[in-house]
Amino acid sequence: MNIIIEKAKDNNLTCKIENSNSEFIYAYSKYKPKDKISLSNLNFNSNENLILLGLGLGYELEYLAKNTNNYIYVIEPDKEFYNIILSSNELNSVLKIKNIKFLFGDEYKKLTLSDYEIVNNKNITCYNSHFYIEVLNYLSRFP
Repeated sequence: MNIIIEKAKDNNLTCKIENSNSEFIYAYSKYKPKDKISLSNLNFNSNENLILLGLGLGYELEYLAKNTNNYIYVIEPDKEFYNIILSSNELNSVLKIKNIKFLFGDEYKKLTLSDYEIVNNKNITCYNSHFYIEVLNYLSRFP
């Protein structure tokens, strides 16, 4: 996956991702990338452990972490976004939050949770839908 990181008009970072037609599409707004990240957009219950599908630039993860004390498991097909966040002084504080566990590739198959809620980061999962469908099929085996 090709990802281009840019400064948005509000000075936060945003990114463009190459789609299957070799076109670059903004995953976040090029004006205000954090604007639409809210409880109504992410729909989750703060009383359950959360599974976040799709890390992106970590804006959604940061929002979830501020609104729950439970564990958050982030599932990503690879470490591409993680490495972008790790190398960015503007974004890397999200990686230091204690109740977060990152799962890459098929590491999600180690999960054996019974009380969890899945949060779909639609900004990101649409670019690798086959992987996330596999994850959802696997997780649907658990209550």
